[in-house]
Parts: sequence; structure tokens; C-alpha cells
Amino acid sequence: IEPRTPIASLPYTITQPGSYYVESNLTAAVGSSGILIVTNDVSLDLQGFTLRGATNSAYGVGMIGVRRNILIRHGTIRGFTVGVDSPGADNSRYEDLRVGSNRGDGLRIGQYGVVENCSVMENGGDGIDGYQGCVMRGCVVSSNTLNGILVGADSTVVDCLAQDNTLAGLRVGDGSTVERCQVLRSGTSGIILYRNSVARECTIQNALQAGILVTNQSNLIELRSTSSEPI
Repeated sequence: IEPRTPIASLPYTITQPGSYYVESNLTAAVGSSGILIVTNDVSLDLQGFTLRGATNSAYGVGMIGVRRNILIRHGTIRGFTVGVDSPGADNSRYEDLRVGSNRGDGLRIGQYGVVENCSVMENGGDGIDGYQGCVMRGCVVSSNTLNGILVGADSTVVDCLAQDNTLAGLRVGDGSTVERCQVLRSGTSGIILYRNSVARECTIQNALQAGILVTNQSNLIELRSTSSEPI
């Protein structure tokens, strides 16, 4: 069995595939960042600890280039420009994270990424920003300055709570599915659907604009309830 590699200080660069874990709460120095991943097939366990940024800290966990099969789990990331900056990480997973109070986006993820049981709150950009084919399951996105969840085509958002986001609660690309979500007090529309998308068994309340904004044709909408403006 390959042993796990400890991370005891920031910044830290992961250059080899394998399993890594954080030993304690870690704070980045001014102008420095957190953990940089430059390889594929990495598991990073924060073990319930916090990565905390400082002035001009770019990312809590970041990646260079196209990466695959990355797992980041179980901890808190706060105070960076971007909490997790991984738009080139395909087929990757993010589990049991608390990502908040970052100056830009909370989570930026690549195509076919899975985000599960994460709380993403009070970030200065989008809560979660993903590409096509993403899955969001059991997440809470709250009080983010832009959208709560913004994902590309053929994505799925299930059992999530989006509340008090400045723009839309949920914004999904063509061919996407939104199921059993609660969307509360959105600054624009509660849910924005693009072509051939489905919203099913959702509750939408107190959106300032439309409860659901449909931007194209061939959408299926089956609401649980809404107290916002008409669809």
C-alpha cells in the first residue's frame, strides 16, 4: 500500500501522482498561495483543517494545465482570490468542502467534475463555476456576489440549496437537469435554463425577477412551488 504524503506548510506543489493530506491548519504568506497540483491522479485530504489565504494569495488549491482524476475533500478554504482554481481539471471530484470568503469564485472546476456535499458561501464571484457535464449534489451555495451555481451544458444539479446570491441562484447550460433544489431570495432569477433543459420538483421563493427564466425552447418545468414572478 502506497503511504500518504503529509503537507505541513504553504506553499506546496504536488508533482507526483498519489495521496496527500494536510497535517494542521495552514496559512499562506502574503503574496503566496496554497497547494498547486501539476500532475494527474491526485487525492488531497484536508482532514477537516483550514487553508487560509493572505493579501494577494491567488488560490487555496490550484492547478496548471489540463489535469485529470483529482480528488479534493474534507476541509475549509477561505481568504484567497479563488478558493479552488481548477478549470482544467477534468473528471475530478470535490467532496465535503467549505469554501468561503474568497475574493473571487469559490470553486472553479473543469468538465465532468462532481461536487458533493460542499458549502460555498460569501465569495466575491460565483459560488461554483463549472464547465460541461458537471454534477452538483447536496451542496449549499449562499450569499455569493455573482451566481450561486453556474455550469455548462449537459450538467446535473440535484438536492442543492441556493440562497441570497446576488445574481441567479442556479444557471445551467443546454441539456441540463435541475432536480429537488431550493432557490431562495435570488437577486435576479431563481433558475436560468438554456435549451433542452429540465427543472423538476424545485422550490423557488422571492427571486427579484423570474422564478425560472427560460432563454430558449424545448424545456420541461415541473415545480414544487414558487412565490416569485411568473416563469
